[in-house]
Amino acid sequence: MSPCGTETDLLPCGIAKIGKDRNLLNCNRYALDLLACGSVDDIAGRKISELVSVGTQIFLDSYVYPMLLNEGRAEEVQLILKSLAGETKPIVANIRMNADQTTDWAFMTCVNRDQLYTELLGARDTLQAQTRELGRLNARSQERQSNLQAFCQSLSHDFSGPIRRIRQLIELALMDLRKGGIEAPEEFEMLGYALKNSEVLTDLTTGLVGYLVADLAVSHDETVDLEEIISTVLSMREQQDPTKPKVQRTSLPTITGSKAQLLVLFKNLLENAIKYNENDPEITISHSENVAKSRIVIAIKDNGIGMSAESLEKVFDPFTRLNLEGDYKGSGLGLSIVKKMVMNHDGDIWAESTPGTGSTFYVSLPLNPRGHPTRPDSDR
Repeated sequence: MSPCGTETDLLPCGIAKIGKDRNLLNCNRYALDLLACGSVDDIAGRKISELVSVGTQIFLDSYVYPMLLNEGRAEEVQLILKSLAGETKPIVANIRMNADQTTDWAFMTCVNRDQLYTELLGARDTLQAQTRELGRLNARSQERQSNLQAFCQSLSHDFSGPIRRIRQLIELALMDLRKGGIEAPEEFEMLGYALKNSEVLTDLTTGLVGYLVADLAVSHDETVDLEEIISTVLSMREQQDPTKPKVQRTSLPTITGSKAQLLVLFKNLLENAIKYNENDPEITISHSENVAKSRIVIAIKDNGIGMSAESLEKVFDPFTRLNLEGDYKGSGLGLSIVKKMVMNHDGDIWAESTPGTGSTFYVSLPLNPRGHPTRPDSDR
């Protein structure tokens, strides 16, 4: 124990130093309040026998001090303290004897002790209940994740398979009609509509799977080289479509996140920049870093058809089609998937656009896994 002083006045227990002759040398505010004293000067020098009950004095002489001399300490000693006003209060004390035979006392009233014990038991019960509830919620979350994964697999296989077979049958029917030289313009037109709608169903099913997969729990602790991600996306695009956009970009940094989700995120953004474009696609990818906030803002700018201010407000909503269905293929889920994956990374996404001149999508991501989503004006 340290000597009494200003620091010990903040403690929720009594601290006192008793001299070799068993007189009070010093004590803290808690002890003064129990003894009904205004300051240490009012009580310093008094014998301990004046500050305890007669029974406690006998107990100190016959048991406590002999124990202190033999063992150097006495713990959990129950005593009766007596204030200058004559009031008695039960305390529990821990006492240590020093080499010079002075003693350091730390004590608390039994009422406070019992109250603290009750509060501790209550806190323990609350913590146990919260732990059980957390375990229940975690089990429910895992069950939902499992069900969602099973549904995604079913949607991908059980839905896509029949749609693919229907499309193949329509294509075979059209092929047979052409080979047979049959003149049936209405039938050709109806089968053409059916084929087109089967393609829409395929896109919608693929989009739904992507939208639901974005909710599945994945690790966001991978080291992801964004430069490699962009290069992979562009390479995949080139293999699927000979349309090669003109791309200018700065060298992007490495962050922490889910490599699979970030790949889909930037794939969707870049595909949109190419698809919704009536010009030769030109894309500029740049970034800025906010070191103080440990964040990176990536800007993807295109020269496409652009959007109105009204469209910008709902561009990230699921199933949003801002153009006529016949103009551009898609499920209307691409940007909503992007937003989900950005949010999964504690990030933010927004867009700026002018009809006819193109759009710029901004993705704000933390450089580390513990970043928090912010969208300050300085980052834009």
